[in-house]
Amino acid sequence: MELKCVMERRAKLLSALRRELRISDGLVRRLKPLDAFRVNGEIAHTNRLLVPGDVVTVTLDEAAPDFPAEDGPLDILYEDDCLIAVDKPAGLIVHPTFARQTGTLANFLLGHYRRTGQACGVHVLTRLDRDTMGVVIFAKNAWAHWLLMEELDAGRVEKVYEALTVGSPEADEGEIDLPIAKRPNPSLLRYVDPSGKPARTSYRVLERGPICRLELRPLTGRTHQLRVHCAHEGFPILGDPQYGMQNEGSGIRDQASGDVAPAICRLGEANPVEAVIGRPPEGSGIKDQGSGDVAPAICRPGEANPVGAVIGRPPEGSGIRDQGSGNVAPAICPPHEANPVGAVIGRPPEGSGIKDQGSANVGTSIACPPSPAPLGQQLVAKRISLDHPLTGARLTFVSRLELADGK
Repeated sequence: MELKCVMERRAKLLSALRRELRISDGLVRRLKPLDAFRVNGEIAHTNRLLVPGDVVTVTLDEAAPDFPAEDGPLDILYEDDCLIAVDKPAGLIVHPTFARQTGTLANFLLGHYRRTGQACGVHVLTRLDRDTMGVVIFAKNAWAHWLLMEELDAGRVEKVYEALTVGSPEADEGEIDLPIAKRPNPSLLRYVDPSGKPARTSYRVLERGPICRLELRPLTGRTHQLRVHCAHEGFPILGDPQYGMQNEGSGIRDQASGDVAPAICRLGEANPVEAVIGRPPEGSGIKDQGSGDVAPAICRPGEANPVGAVIGRPPEGSGIRDQGSGNVAPAICPPHEANPVGAVIGRPPEGSGIKDQGSANVGTSIACPPSPAPLGQQLVAKRISLDHPLTGARLTFVSRLELADGK
């Protein structure tokens, strides 16, 4: 890409780069060694004196990033010399990481640049989580990225999401204003905490029902903001693999950590404990039903077991111990029966609906009947509007991806 202006005043080239062409000082320093600045077609230094009528041009071509270009599916919504907007499907990572350098949206975008002969960089403006689908915008060079980031920081980039949620807010529209903090390492998850950074989300109910359709607008840009706010307020996003649970009042908790542990249930099936739909987080001990594996829920000693759950590792002094080793261990109780404190572990009886994992130290049960694979996370970045960095025209990009039918 090439920027161009015709001078109408006397000034040094550096002043023209800053004022007429809106190039940041950092980018000026990066472009200097590349002989990117020209006056009337000749290479020029930034201290050159310009007069009215001089033509200034700046070449913004960029070297390829240090990750591989790949051929892969790329649904392009819009493209010009400054930016490109694409539709990202759920399950696709936006940008390579230290652990993964291939198979991302950025790899496919770089492959597109290679095929079309474009010397462009890959500068992400609007990131999405792996399991969120919808519009993602990339700037093609550092100049466009800097101007778009200024616009984003100033709140002039409008982002509108749609989501299916388990439950709904009481009001038809409103705003969630709750600070968000990061959980201690190595966790990457966030949670609502007074010590966190300010976070605001506006919402509007589009359709009500057991599964609600919401319009969500992030007024700030915190990581996982929409998912954390919806889960905290009692209407988690359908299929959310990390936050898709009722954080308060579900009575489903891990006995060892005290963390809320989600049960798995399918859309349209009985949900007696406000279980959620989706793939449980790694390390939760709750297995995905889509593959046919069992999905245990957690219940406390002495409480009813409405979905054939088993209790988690009980705390010291609970009276629940392994019959072989004497160590504290999970106990098994049949579905829909009370779970007495003195329950013992072991191979469950035939027909009890409780499957043995092959170890006396782990007891699990089926939370729902076998059914098709669960829906993915039902959150889409539906619409993004911004001012074009070169022309100033207002552009709106609309995702072609649709949420599942929540009925």
